[in-house]
Amino acid sequence: MIGHITAMRPDYDVGILTDFHGRHFKFRLTAVQPASALHIGAEFFFDPQLTAAGLVAVQLRYQHHDGTCLSVRPPTEVDQPVVVRIGELVLNVDDIQYYALTTDQAEIRNGYASSARHLVIKMRGGRQFIFYNWDGVNIDDVVTKLATLHTVQRQFG
Repeated sequence: MIGHITAMRPDYDVGILTDFHGRHFKFRLTAVQPASALHIGAEFFFDPQLTAAGLVAVQLRYQHHDGTCLSVRPPTEVDQPVVVRIGELVLNVDDIQYYALTTDQAEIRNGYASSARHLVIKMRGGRQFIFYNWDGVNIDDVVTKLATLHTVQRQFG
């Protein structure tokens, strides 16, 4: 399901998501990743559950206004890798060699050369991913999240 945050009570660690039918679902504020997504009006994917306390939202995933998801699975053990999901792509943060917001690499798409601002993520082993905002990925949100998770080898253009 998809819902928007309509109320937050940080002192009680409780928030309310409202779906498009007007139903209210309680959720824990500390369960939201990334925490920077917590604001009134933020859109989340969630799984509804009916409990003795009423309707609750579990397994929340941040929903961008452009329809894509950026989610980070926090590690539960010391040696567990941090994994970030960008659209349909899942990356281990430790495997990222560097990333850059740039306009210097033109790419030919649909027969046209483009020098638009884009995000380049270079992985260890040589694989490279290029994201544009029109690919359904909010590249500014991705860079903000990577800056908090991946502190070495970052580049901004």
